[in-house]
Amino acid sequence: MQLDTLALPADVEQAVLDLAGRCDLLLFGELHGTREVPALLAGLLSTLGSLGYGGLGLEVPSDQRQALADWASGRTHAPPRFYAHPSKDGRASGEALELAKQAAASGWQLLCFDQAAAQPVQGWAERDAWMAHNLLEQWATLCNGRRLAAVCGSLHARLAPAQGVGRLLRKAITSGEERWPSLAAGVHQRQPLLAIGAIDVRFAAGAYVNMGQRSIYPRPGTRNEVSVRSGDPAFTLELWLPRANPATFLANPR
Repeated sequence: MQLDTLALPADVEQAVLDLAGRCDLLLFGELHGTREVPALLAGLLSTLGSLGYGGLGLEVPSDQRQALADWASGRTHAPPRFYAHPSKDGRASGEALELAKQAAASGWQLLCFDQAAAQPVQGWAERDAWMAHNLLEQWATLCNGRRLAAVCGSLHARLAPAQGVGRLLRKAITSGEERWPSLAAGVHQRQPLLAIGAIDVRFAAGAYVNMGQRSIYPRPGTRNEVSVRSGDPAFTLELWLPRANPATFLANPR
């Protein structure tokens, strides 16, 4: 699969790189199942590498890490089962797999930080706690001394819980569950001296794959151009892209 890179306007890219230069860990919060987020990361690999980044974290079960690294480096021909038999949530796209391959070819280490089958959880916070544990453990083992960029669902990347009306809406949608602490908060709790930045990648319109193909309908006042703005308090930045296109997969998600 060919993964085209997504080039950002110079001023937007500079805002992203300025943040990256201040961070040890840079999280990209995504809407799972788009082509654009892997393309965005692929376009930033070289410049992030020049800033000392050398690890790419993916929201993939930790027990898939070696299989992914072996495939991405060409040591094995069969992709990991996570990608060969993708789930419906959109994470295991062909574009994400190609991003891993490009990162490995550029000398980056691949980290898979989602909970493994041997790490059972009973709720959101426990899963994110395992994510933080796995990320920090693999970071120390595989690329200690290098900065880390990681891609995960936007709720996992939050630096702070929603406030005001947003908090009430979130609790209503999740039947009262706070979904906190997040992955980002868990990393901070364990390593408070790490500088963590979070970019929430948003779309003005389009479609994505998560439990089927879903549409993003334009909202009044949404700008149909690439732009960046503060995402405080939950995110350091919001990166807005004009349109999402649904990801592709090696097999039908199920």
